[in-house]
Amino acid sequence: MVPDLEPMLADRGLPSGDLGCWAVEPKLDGWRVTVLADPSLPGGVVVRTRRGHVITGSVPGIEALGRVGRSLVLDGELVAGAGRASDFYSLMPGIGRRVMGGTAPLSFWAFDVLWLDGELLVDRSYGDRRAVLEELPVDGACRVVRRFPGTDAQDLLDACVAHDVEGVVLKRLASRYRPGRSRHWRKVKAPGWAAIHAQRRRPQ
Repeated sequence: MVPDLEPMLADRGLPSGDLGCWAVEPKLDGWRVTVLADPSLPGGVVVRTRRGHVITGSVPGIEALGRVGRSLVLDGELVAGAGRASDFYSLMPGIGRRVMGGTAPLSFWAFDVLWLDGELLVDRSYGDRRAVLEELPVDGACRVVRRFPGTDAQDLLDACVAHDVEGVVLKRLASRYRPGRSRHWRKVKAPGWAAIHAQRRRPQ
């Protein structure tokens, strides 16, 4: 039986010291979800929010994951458009309607795999889990968030500023997946993103 897994959450702030033992990913603006895909399920897929609400019917196209022929649980982000801040805020107040009624297309971006064909992967390192994720035949059913060496964090932050992306998440390569907030995952906002956010929310 596939376990009910609570999400691992990132703490704030850039890690101190050498970033060579970390990986860095762009942080997409959207809704944190887990996706259970299994050919034996009615519809093949179940999508749950961070708080456990089932929103499968709100995610057109996600049922394709149920046809990959594997039993798996993916952790990731449900985003509008490219997952930029501007895409996210264009859906407001769509988030209050459980992501229905927005104009931007929705897509699922996976950044972790927690379960695969009867094996719980949470005690494997982040590096090992990512290697498994990147080998899964999920093209067309979802997208996989790219990862970069932690030493590229500043370059990626600069790119986030240029492309209106919120920031990055750094993940320790050796970290296991544990529910709740962890200092082994660290989120860092792109310089200036808070000012962009404030300007966008200011009444015209």
